[in-house]
Amino acid sequence: MERLHKYASCSESCYILGFIYLDRLLQRNPAFVLSMKNIHRLVLISTVLAIKYLDDAYADNNSYAIIGGITLKEFNLLEVNMLRLLRYDLYIDPLLFAQYLAELQFHYQRTEEEAMSDVEEEGVKPTEDCESVMSGKTNVSMVDSW
Repeated sequence: MERLHKYASCSESCYILGFIYLDRLLQRNPAFVLSMKNIHRLVLISTVLAIKYLDDAYADNNSYAIIGGITLKEFNLLEVNMLRLLRYDLYIDPLLFAQYLAELQFHYQRTEEEAMSDVEEEGVKPTEDCESVMSGKTNVSMVDSW
């Protein structure tokens, strides 16, 4: 996902739309199973479908295949298969998009709050920690605990 974000230069809405496509794929195909072996390919293809659907400018499939670390042949096959499994239905109602966006924002905010509470429980202030690392005045035991 980081490579796609770094090199694809797409709108932020594409990531949400890609997530919706992935969710739709799983809902319409209950026998389909996500695994560590297929998740990066599915995220790549669903996001590229979103880019092609939503953005005015996008790269060619070879560029996306290189970004995703797969061959062009595999990329094309995955794209066609995902489109078939989605029944070529890429339209997302704006209200559904807003619901997914709100849900993702809620989970993101909650995750950040949990991370901050964990840091506060340990008695480490994030700004002090970052400053000490950047200045080279790092407490080795603190770094080892990461």
